Amino acid sequence: MTVTKDESIVAVEFHYGECQRRHGPRGGITLSQVFFRRNGKTKTWVRSPLEFRIPVKRGLREYGYITQTNAHEFHTAEQCEIMDVDSYYHRPWYDSGNNSFTSSDSMNDE
Repeated sequence: MTVTKDESIVAVEFHYGECQRRHGPRGGITLSQVFFRRNGKTKTWVRSPLEFRIPVKRGLREYGYITQTNAHEFHTAEQCEIMDVDSYYHRPWYDSGNNSFTSSDSMNDE
């Protein structure tokens, strides 16, 4: 997967490289991902319509840019194959009625 110019305008979170999901011997799941988040507006040029530059930040002190030359190494969080957002919100402790998490005490009362 790669980041395109159209996706770069609206995406907020980017992943670098290949994201991996590992299942442990006791059923635990470990996600291995390198997150970058947007740190400003996407820069585009009129004279070079295929070029773009996205300022990104990782952690507290790492900064950089996603450009058309290194965009093949990144993908957006929406494109990530291991991020299954729908299954997370079908957990028993998530109350979809008011979009909030419930405490374990209120789950036992039902």
